[in-house]
Amino acid sequence: FDCNKWALEELLKQNWNYDGQCNPFQSSYIKDIIDKLEKGETLSEKTIIMDEKGFDASTITQEDVDKYGI
Repeated sequence: FDCNKWALEELLKQNWNYDGQCNPFQSSYIKDIIDKLEKGETLSEKTIIMDEKGFDASTITQEDVDKYGI
């Protein structure tokens, strides 16, 4: 369920074992790239490796749900 808040709450209740997140912040990086290209700028990086989170039922906290739940 890509770490939406409901899914992380289910994980916190230990109804599931694991939930992984595809990075939801990719769009801001893509927009920046498009803006630079439209201005005729050169890209300094052509490969961007994004952090993706994964959560385990035995270690997830309410803080994780609040911070990463989308």
